[in-house]
Amino acid sequence: MYLTTDNAPEYVGKVLDASRRMFHYYPLTVGQWPSGRYYIKDRTGTCLPVPAPGDKFSTVFFDTVKEAS
Repeated sequence: MYLTTDNAPEYVGKVLDASRRMFHYYPLTVGQWPSGRYYIKDRTGTCLPVPAPGDKFSTVFFDTVKEAS
């Protein structure tokens, strides 16, 4: 699956991972800034905005979802 601004609300507070990790420092935690925008936080603590649908450059792929601990 791909994380976009369309499906980000259902993953807020969850940890996303991929069996084939590409382009990110997995696992990724999904959150929401006070402004309402969604972000992903990688294992180094770096936050990036969740990409819009169709944004092929900033694609976030995942295949497992866990509750954040």
